[in-house]
Formats: sequence, structure tokens, C-alpha cells
Amino acid sequence: MHYHFQSCDPIDETVMIRAMRRCPRSDSNRNSYWLGFGIGVFEGAIFALGMIALAHVLIRLTNVSSQIPGTVVPLLGALLAILVMKLSARKKLALHVRRMLLSPIYKGNMNFDLSSDGLDMSGSNVKWSVSWPAIEKVTDDRDAIFFYAGAFSYVLPKEALGEIKAGDVLKAVEGWRNQGAAT
Repeated sequence: MHYHFQSCDPIDETVMIRAMRRCPRSDSNRNSYWLGFGIGVFEGAIFALGMIALAHVLIRLTNVSSQIPGTVVPLLGALLAILVMKLSARKKLALHVRRMLLSPIYKGNMNFDLSSDGLDMSGSNVKWSVSWPAIEKVTDDRDAIFFYAGAFSYVLPKEALGEIKAGDVLKAVEGWRNQGAAT
């Protein structure tokens, strides 16, 4: 059995962002995850101190400092830091995905071939070939099927499936993946 799909439309930015957010963290990249986490904590602590100082200045400028207990200023600063960091991370990911999707790699039609050998994706400027043992996870999303190999996310838009049901494709993929794991 072999599936061939073609997507004439570019991959939707929000779908790609969703795929990248759901990318699993495997044992093979656990050290890099903890390093990234440590750097994020350090960055967050520095940012929180800055926000605490900003909150302190703002409260003094509004002349309400005598009415606010001393613990409110650090909490307000820390909450501001968390809010700004979360929004910043979302914006950075969206900008990264936008730049990625505007690159020549994603121009033109994308072809998707799924067979017992693996997943092949190709476009006018690129060709990816990933065997099933390298695919760590397959996820059924409302708009696409996501394939994960390490830190890479491959997106097969469901509109490219045409008349073929996503469940049938997923069942075949699971069979191929299980067959590859057994060998």
C-alpha cells in the first residue's frame, strides 16, 4: 500500500505553530531540554527583578505606596514578568514559523508519499525522507496529521487527503511503524 497526496496551498501558520508546540521531548534531547529550561529560569529571574523594580517605581509615581503592603510590589512585578515572558515566547514562535514558511523550502506544491519505507515530502526546492523508526510520534489534529522526528515537525494538511479518511491513513501509518519497530 502507498499513499500519495499533494497540497497546493501553503501550510497554515497556525497549524504549523500548533504542531511545533506539541513536539514531544524525547530522551535523546533531554539534556538540551534541561539546559534550555535552566537558561529560561535565569532569564526569567533577571526579567522578574526588572519588573519588580518597574512595579516599585510605578507604585511610587502614583503615590499609593503607603496603602499597598510590601509583598504586593514583588508579586505584581513577578506576575508582570510571567505575562510578558509568555507573550514574548508566543510571539517569537509565531515570527519563527512565519519566517520558516516564507522560505523557498515551502514554496509551491508539496507532495507527501507514505509507504512502508516511511514518509517522503517534496516540493520544488526540497525533499525530506524519514523512515518510520525515526518517527517518534504521530498526532491526529483537527486540520492536519503531525509527524514528529526528534525536534522536527512534519505537517500533512488534511485537505490534501481528498476523499481518503484520516483514520485510514493513521491506521496504515501505525501498521508501518509497528512493522518497522519489530524488525
